[in-house]
Amino acid sequence: MAKMKKKTADIEELINKSVNIVRNIITRLRPSILDDLGLIPAMEWLVDDFRESSGLTCSWLSKVRHVEIEPAKATAIFRIFQEILNNIARHAHASRITIRLNKTDSLFTLDVRDNGKGILQKDIDKKESFGISGMRERANLFGWEFTISGERGKGTRIVLQVPLAREAQ
Repeated sequence: MAKMKKKTADIEELINKSVNIVRNIITRLRPSILDDLGLIPAMEWLVDDFRESSGLTCSWLSKVRHVEIEPAKATAIFRIFQEILNNIARHAHASRITIRLNKTDSLFTLDVRDNGKGILQKDIDKKESFGISGMRERANLFGWEFTISGERGKGTRIVLQVPLAREAQ
């Protein structure tokens, strides 16, 4: 009987761990903060989480506090930003990241630069670069401008430009 209780407790612990892992994945895919507080606070949260997990220095240079944008577009921007940070952590060998947000009446711009090894054009163009392809596809889906440039030994720059609808102003 004690053996059965132990097995049941082990199974319960495994289920609880699995549920927590699934919750964490869901939060990273579409955190509730995106719905509750909006895109900019969600991006700030992502930067804080990234700083903590990567140990990299991240400069957040933005006076943008809010951007009026429909939920599907906000999710796409968030996911692109998330992939940018993931790619920097995995490939850039950077020690510092600078993130700039800018907003005019007609344009929202995300500009991310790192001081890493710098991406080469051949790597940008690779069909097997699923992270880059995914970011490009998300941007293209909405007609946004997405550019990546790098210089060997001087880092990489990624810029996403999102036109803002007139009626949202």
